[in-house]
Amino acid sequence: MTEPVTHTLLLRLAGPLQSWGTSSRYTERDTGYEPSKSGVIGVIAAAMGLSRHTDLDELASLRMGVRVDQEGIPGYDFQSAGAGDDHPGIAMARDNPRAIERRKRELVAGTLRDSGRGKPSISRRHYLQDAVFLVGLEGLELGLLRKIETHLAEPSFPIGLGRRSYVPSMPITLEKGGIRVGILLEDALYVERWPVADVSWMNRRKTQVTCRFVIEPENPEDGETIRMDQPIGAAFSTRVFGPRNVRVSTMPIPTQETS
Repeated sequence: MTEPVTHTLLLRLAGPLQSWGTSSRYTERDTGYEPSKSGVIGVIAAAMGLSRHTDLDELASLRMGVRVDQEGIPGYDFQSAGAGDDHPGIAMARDNPRAIERRKRELVAGTLRDSGRGKPSISRRHYLQDAVFLVGLEGLELGLLRKIETHLAEPSFPIGLGRRSYVPSMPITLEKGGIRVGILLEDALYVERWPVADVSWMNRRKTQVTCRFVIEPENPEDGETIRMDQPIGAAFSTRVFGPRNVRVSTMPIPTQETS
């Protein structure tokens, strides 16, 4: 019996700011040090024009790996919203103009009773600065990978790197195409050219670039650590994400002359 052939789609995620939170709660909005699977699937779903209620199991079944070409510098913004003498509190989708005007009057008079609605919302929003990632998605259905790449090249909705305002600084799809037919995820990530800087001086000195890899193993039991970012069903509607086993390693990347 012929063994099934797997294929890999490579994507480049680079931008001034990225944020890939997986455990954010309330006023502390975290970020991981590499793209989360839920975040990458979210980018793809936006590009494909999928609604929040779409079942994402087909996309989530793809095996994902990340090569960290340039580690991001952690930072955070201190943000506040709402409150003030003329502000009715944090607006909600169900609010109507009459309710907002009523809260304005009550807020000025000091009689606003809606719990917390007249108070400011204060948060710390963490992000990565100047990070560059090579993301690989492996699957058996070549047609699905081609469909994903096509939509990412011409997205239905704007794409953000973890947040809407964090736009990519270069196209997510690779210039000469990211489909690697019949190539395993690990191999595709390893042999792809390192894009961050001119590496001619490294070649002259026969040195190598070392990058961090975060990859879902073929056998989940071989994973060394767990990420809680595996979308389940219509995850962006239900907010249900499961555990995902990953293996973290550091490997040298063969440098090549930039063209």
